[in-house]
Amino acid sequence: MYNYYYGDEYYDNGEYVDNAENEDNEEYEEYEEYEDNEEYEDNEEYEDNEENNDNEENGNDEEYGNNYYNTNYDYNDPNNYYNYYYNNLYNQYNNYPNYYNHHHHFNPYENLFNYYNYFPKSKEKEEKSENEPDIEKPSNDFHSLLQYKYILDENPENIFKYTKGFKSLSRPDGNLLDFSDSVKDSASSYIIQLSSSPNFDSPDTKIIKNLEEKKYNLKNLRLGQTIYYRGSIEENQLPSSKIYKLTTNKLPPRNLHIPGVDNARDIGGYKTSLVENGIIKQGLYYRSAKIDDIKEEGKQILLKDFGIKIEIDLRDPDRNTGTPFANEIEYYPIPIPKGTKIIRFDNFEEIYKKVFNLISQADKKHILLHCHAGADRTGLISFALLTLLGCEYKDILKDYLFTNFGHQGKRDINKEFKFWWEKLNNFEGKTTAEKSKKWLMKKGIEESTIEHIRAIFIDGYK
Repeated sequence: MYNYYYGDEYYDNGEYVDNAENEDNEEYEEYEEYEDNEEYEDNEEYEDNEENNDNEENGNDEEYGNNYYNTNYDYNDPNNYYNYYYNNLYNQYNNYPNYYNHHHHFNPYENLFNYYNYFPKSKEKEEKSENEPDIEKPSNDFHSLLQYKYILDENPENIFKYTKGFKSLSRPDGNLLDFSDSVKDSASSYIIQLSSSPNFDSPDTKIIKNLEEKKYNLKNLRLGQTIYYRGSIEENQLPSSKIYKLTTNKLPPRNLHIPGVDNARDIGGYKTSLVENGIIKQGLYYRSAKIDDIKEEGKQILLKDFGIKIEIDLRDPDRNTGTPFANEIEYYPIPIPKGTKIIRFDNFEEIYKKVFNLISQADKKHILLHCHAGADRTGLISFALLTLLGCEYKDILKDYLFTNFGHQGKRDINKEFKFWWEKLNNFEGKTTAEKSKKWLMKKGIEESTIEHIRAIFIDGYK
């Protein structure tokens, strides 16, 4: 028969078991293993069908089986969800044989949560309210329109109005640099010059050639960053070309475009209460999902554009690669074990100490920290850092929930975040930052290390 646990609830043969001791029993399989399952996540057939499921033209139930969606089931109840899964399994198999053949055995119990991820409910669509205003994204904002709408939403918990966590939507659109009004002639190709200096004499000045259009989509700028650019047909025409100026929107998060990597962002850009008008520095600490499939272009972005020197891998030994993504990188496998969600906040002192000792070097060695999905283990460390740095509750929650723009599975406030916040509030202190400091010091992290981390992430902190 089947045994598993879902969040903090345990099920034995479909029956709820009120016994937390079962958590570490290998007989009980953790939900996270299905959310982070490499078998379905790396399946190209899955990616293709995932897009089709979200396509309006493919919304006909007949393409997905006669009983594809039944509104009578309560999908929050694992028992009812199993019944839905089991009753429709064979119809779905006829339409998606490659997915099931990819697995070594055809077992509905073991594939229960894979099924939830593999067949997103296409009929579960948000209807736009007649009173909902159209939102126009400013031209200097690099987020996608969907991301921008969520960021403006006053309630971070409304995340599922915008994304369900089953499709990769985490990358930004970038900033479009258009110089068409200054280059009147047509040509087979164009060039653009970029610089942080209006005189184009700074070390970061560069020229990009062979553009097919009189515009260029620039990605991974920082929040509030100012750049200058000019375009032409020939390089010798650049000095006399019109100079344009762009200052990007300061609205966080700074999500990133790294080919081959999902759910990547910089935790900088949020407000801090530790200094007046304080902002967390960008470019020091990056978080993401696994980087096993990173493209060569992505490696160069991490190395040259972001200056990554340290990679912290929180995955279990059976999943981490054991080697850095590039030879120049200092690689630290520091696994937080699967099946430990309930005790991660209180335990693993040595892991916290190792990670935060490395974070204390972020001013000299920029850090990329990741697990598999970049959600739970990465989410907890990022939660600890943002609370320590005095960020606001809504910003910390929004950063956590932004993971739903990736395809790593649904995360809501009740999954882990609410538990972390309640635990943190049990510590002494007038502010969240004070409580977070107490929490991390209890784990053996030196006060001097904590203060140094604050000083390197926050200008003006003493």
